[in-house]
Formats: sequence, structure tokens, C-alpha cells
Amino acid sequence: RNCATVLTLHQPRASIWRMLDDVMLMAPGGHVVYCGPTVDVLTYFQGLGHQCSLEGMNPAEFLIDLVSIDSEQADCASKDATRIRALAAAFRTCPDPAFSRLVELSVGSGTAANGHARVGAASAVGPWSAFRLLLWRSLVQSVRDRATNALRILASVGLSLIFGAHFGVLDRGGMPTARSVASRICLLSFGTIAMAMLATARALDRFAKESAVVSRERSAGAYSGIVYLAAKVLTELPTDAAFAGLFAVLVHRQCGLHADISEVACTMSLVAVASAALGLAVGAAAPRGDRAMAIGAPIMVVHMLTGVIDPAGQAAQRPTMAMLALRSLSPIRHAIEALCISELRGLKLARNAMDAPRMGGLALITSGDEVLRQLEVFGTFESNMWRIIGLIALHLVAAAVFLFIGALPRQVRIAGRPSDVELAAGQRWWRCLGLRRRRFG
Repeated sequence: RNCATVLTLHQPRASIWRMLDDVMLMAPGGHVVYCGPTVDVLTYFQGLGHQCSLEGMNPAEFLIDLVSIDSEQADCASKDATRIRALAAAFRTCPDPAFSRLVELSVGSGTAANGHARVGAASAVGPWSAFRLLLWRSLVQSVRDRATNALRILASVGLSLIFGAHFGVLDRGGMPTARSVASRICLLSFGTIAMAMLATARALDRFAKESAVVSRERSAGAYSGIVYLAAKVLTELPTDAAFAGLFAVLVHRQCGLHADISEVACTMSLVAVASAALGLAVGAAAPRGDRAMAIGAPIMVVHMLTGVIDPAGQAAQRPTMAMLALRSLSPIRHAIEALCISELRGLKLARNAMDAPRMGGLALITSGDEVLRQLEVFGTFESNMWRIIGLIALHLVAAAVFLFIGALPRQVRIAGRPSDVELAAGQRWWRCLGLRRRRFG
């Protein structure tokens, strides 16, 4: 249509590349390393000693690799930073006067006192501004991902229907009996485990998908790990709580539980939040997504095993100190105890002696309080809620610590002086402490 078009592209395919008349190639930190006709870009970099040697390779991929920094390996990151610094310096000496103002904007505040362009350091953005940008990006991503949200709603509704079909209406809606005690405990236990496992898997999967982008942005000094964690907590954990609460309400309606529906929904929501926070901590500790999944799954299995309650009221052996410690760290355990207290405390049961051979001592009890004593479940509903909240705080603090450790400066030195990679990492370290970024070394 004979109209000028300006657009930003990241690694366009070859057919799109051939449609471009001019291209501006920018390196991390906003430094321009080329601006001119597209047909001349490969010749320009060939003159600087960087030749696209692979026949048939997409020029856009070659150029992206040329200005990318491998933040996973310190040695490669140092070499990449040196190469980009040389390319930026070569562009600053470009004889074309039309690019003079562009060079000034490119270098600007990104030039160090010694005249070298800083590579990998982003422009100064305050923690509050970075938090608002990350929060908005997370919200937009959550809203746009309609397919995933629809699937999560479908999963919550589908699981509740399966639970309702399996357990049915307890005691057929009549007076509670001792026979239904085991079913009530199993229903509450399996529901808690399901919500915990789903929330943890979701957190680990989302963290793994974002890991590469977040690592690149944090390596460029765009924001600290604490700011990133705060944005994720405010956007993702409430959705986990909402889906778990939806499941709890539907199960309560279908199975006719005795517990107050608000207490069941609150407990399921809190255990989902605690499990999602645990997923964030594991994701922050593991450098890669596959390792995070490998670590997170066994942890949740341990929480599940230490959290379940034997409906028969008979334990294989007295718990050891190690087992008691693991139980205190299991959000599943506290959630199941809270739900059992809410469901059984004050509940009157109809007794049937014919059930004794099959149910043991639980067949002769007449109240839910006796069941709780038999199961050795003490405390109150509120005390277990506070324990889960404490575990949420513990998991988030652990995630913040792991993100902080990951931001510590790497000891990379070139020719007896700190490299740009080390300097950028040092700036991230200071920002984690809430201090103002400054050039040092």
C-alpha cells in the first residue's frame, strides 16, 4: 500500500525477514549495533569478522545469536559481553552522519566512566515501577490464557462430580452413622490432596515456562527476584484459591457434609495457596524446570504420606520425632485435621453393633468428638488455619531467599578487572537489599 511501517520483531522467520527494507539491531541494554538496509546487514558484520557461515540459515537467527548473552554459563556470558561491546563500539564509529543522534541515544547513560558501553545493564527502573509492570503483565497473561482457565474450571467441576459420584450423599441425607465416618475422612483427605497436588503442579509448570525469560530479564538488571515473586503472589495465588474453593463448594453440596461450607472452602483454598507457594519455592531453588518438577513431586508425596489420617484410628507404630517434624511441615496434614475437626466436632452418630467386626472400635462410638480422640486429632480449626498460614509465609520466605541467592554476583574476572557480567550481577545483588544501583568495581 506504499506506506511506512515500523515494528519490533524478535527472531522473525525468513519470509518475514525478506519483506523488511531496513533493520535496527539492538543488544541487551538498548545499545544499537546496526541500523541500515536489510540487504547490507550480513556484509556489515562480515566486515567485522562475524560471518553467517551456515548456508540457508535465516539471517534473523544469526543476528539474534550475535547479540545474545548466555546467562547460564559465566564463561560464555563474558565472551558474549565482550563481543557485544566490540560491536557497539564499531557502530559508534560509523561514518554515516545520519546515525549520529541514534548513537548518542544508544550510548547515553549506558556508557561507563572508562568509555566502554555497558552490556547487559538495563536502564534504571525503580522497584515499584518494575512491580507494577510485572503485575500488569501477569494479569494480562492470566486473562489472555482463556483456554487454560477454562480447563482449570473444567477440572475443578469434573473432579467434584467424580467425588460426588464415588462417595454419594453421605448417610443418604439422614442421621450420621459411624459407618460413614471413614467415608467422611477419606473424602476430606482425598479432596485436600487433590487440591494440593494440582496447585503445586500448576506453580511448577508456570515457573518452568517463565524461567528462561525471567533469567534473561534479571541478568539484564530489569528487576529483582523479590519484585518478581511479589507480582506472582498477587496474581497467581488468588486464582489457585478460587479454583480450590469452587471444588470445595461443589463437593460439599453433592455429598452433604456436616462441616460449615465456608470452613471447607477456606481450608481447601488455603492448602492450595500453601502448595502453590511451595511450588514457587522449589522453582526458585531449582535452576531448570525439569529439575524443579523432579524435586517438587517427591516433596508433595512426602507431604501426602505424612498428612493422611488412618480412618480406622490405628497407627502401625508410634510416630518418631522425625515423622512429627515432617507432619508439622505438611500443609496437607493441617488441612485434613482442620476439616476433620470441622466435620466431626459436635456430630452425633447413630450406633450399630453389627458394624463392629468390620469397623473395629469406631463402630461403637456415639459422637464425632470420640472419633477425634480415637484419631488423636486435637486442637481447634482456627489453630490449624494459622499453621497453614505460617507455612505459606515460610514457603514464600524460602522462595525469596532462593531468588536472592541466585542473584549473588558471579566471580568472573577478565584481565584483572571485574567483567560487565559480574558488575551487572553485583548491581542485582544491591537492588535485592533495596539500595540504589551504582557502578562499582
